[in-house]
Amino acid sequence: MGQDQTSSSRGFLVWVETSLRKVFKDKALVKVGGETQAFISAARGEYESFQVVVSPREGGDLKNVEVEVSDLSSESGSYSIPRRCVEAYLVGYIQNREAGYPVEHVGLWPDPLMPLKPFNVRDGEVQPVWVTVYVPRDAREGLYKGTVTIRPQGLGERRVTVKLRVWGFSLPSTPHLKTAFGFTTLDHGSAFRRFYPAERFNQKEIIKRFLSVLRRHGVNILWYGYVTTRDPYLLRVVKDGGVWRYDFTEVEELLEFIVSEGFSFNIFAPTYWYEASGLFALNPLLKEFDYLGDKVYSSEEFELVVRQLLESYVDYLRKRGWLDRAICYISDEPRRERDFIHAKRIAHLVKEVSPTLKTVIASGYIIPSVAGEDVDVWCVHLGCFEEGRRLIEERRAEGDEIWWYVSNSPNYPYPTLFLDFPAVSHRIIFWMAWKYGVKGFGYWNTTYWHDGQLTDNFREDPEERWPKGPWNPLFNAKTPANGCGQLIYPGPDGPIVSIRLSIVRDGIEDYEYLYQLNKRVEMLREAMQRSPDRDLKALMSRARRTLGRIDELVRSTTEYEKNPDKIYEVRNEVAELIEEINNTLEIREPYL
Repeated sequence: MGQDQTSSSRGFLVWVETSLRKVFKDKALVKVGGETQAFISAARGEYESFQVVVSPREGGDLKNVEVEVSDLSSESGSYSIPRRCVEAYLVGYIQNREAGYPVEHVGLWPDPLMPLKPFNVRDGEVQPVWVTVYVPRDAREGLYKGTVTIRPQGLGERRVTVKLRVWGFSLPSTPHLKTAFGFTTLDHGSAFRRFYPAERFNQKEIIKRFLSVLRRHGVNILWYGYVTTRDPYLLRVVKDGGVWRYDFTEVEELLEFIVSEGFSFNIFAPTYWYEASGLFALNPLLKEFDYLGDKVYSSEEFELVVRQLLESYVDYLRKRGWLDRAICYISDEPRRERDFIHAKRIAHLVKEVSPTLKTVIASGYIIPSVAGEDVDVWCVHLGCFEEGRRLIEERRAEGDEIWWYVSNSPNYPYPTLFLDFPAVSHRIIFWMAWKYGVKGFGYWNTTYWHDGQLTDNFREDPEERWPKGPWNPLFNAKTPANGCGQLIYPGPDGPIVSIRLSIVRDGIEDYEYLYQLNKRVEMLREAMQRSPDRDLKALMSRARRTLGRIDELVRSTTEYEKNPDKIYEVRNEVAELIEEINNTLEIREPYL
């Protein structure tokens, strides 16, 4: 990534770091200095990030540091990637809490990507600037150059050279890996409408902004149905002539937006929880039935209500031409035999109402008594995957899709999305997914900001509210985890993305690289059958070796490569082979 030296200019230091190393604020915890130019690579339609780190020299502070990014121009100068495709953010910090798993550092962890404005850096500290380049779909392949200029008040300026290699292929707008992420607007989990009160915000427009952020980060399925089946501000349940149905008046605008953005979404309510109190807390539209308590699991009356509501949603979506966007999330982490029996019955009900609807169960394990009975997708916890491989392979052989998910437990030594895990941990999950043939990745929430207990982040006084006040990243008293369910922060004017969500997008794009190379290997095989050319055989051999290098990065679900440079090395090798196969076979379509 350039010369191994630190750039200094009249009292300040500037160097470059990749997006796969978290830079702590305390200078004593940071390897000061290093590369002074950024070299990145990306396909068309891809985002790629790096960091520019700024620090005072010993004995002084930096004041009103300004950052300026330029266009990225091709070597010939005849075309460019405009500056509007280069975004810069100020890396913010969150104090982690005691959580019961080993961490590298207890203190401030980098995570929120704050809006960029002139900033100060105190003596003994560093400040990273996160830079993300988006490569337009009409960009030409080749090498581009630009600059990031750092300008502290009264200390001159320093320019960091940025070199971008644009690969000769494109990534699709909807990734082939299915990604189902939760986004809640319910006050018991987010205090969303307190952070964004109606007297100050158009709440539907704010919701759209959060959804757009998710979509720009590769998410293609809305999990849990917070927006689509649970929020009583957006959806009503009514009873007409003894028949229960949904009233879509308020939610229709958002459903239109969701479809236009390319999302699939959950339409099933309720998602069956393993205790009735949780079921009704998570489904406020159905609170009037909470008198049933645990009898809900055997209530014919309530099952009829569920059927009628599902029929009303299916009918509505069919009329709008959106039924193919729907999934039905049947049950969340069933634990007892009763839970699985009930999940089996509800899955069968869904198929009776609409045989084409895809049914999903998230569980630590696949349960033989339910498997094969109207369940299309098994979303298995990453921590249980190796132990459950026999049943997983049986279901895969029968045509079921296998996804996986991470949550607050188990954690170490598994990779996860916690605030205080290394950056590589957030990205390697997707290389693992490819290695194990996993077709989808689920994550329970991205906006779990305030449950009123552990995550008590809402303050009535705006002067005490985050980001002016502290942020509590802790989730779950039994198995506490920092940052679990918090991949987007509630900025004063809208969403603030996390470093972790940015790295997740990189992992989704890595998976797509592997998918695209694998498709080209299939095309190579067909070409060799028509003409067993020696050069084609050599190219096939190299492609197989490269795909085999995934075993170097992922040895098991707990043993994986920790060195970011190794991930970049294999990723670039994959990209070079995609380009070469494209040229050899004269593949002209942007992606496969």
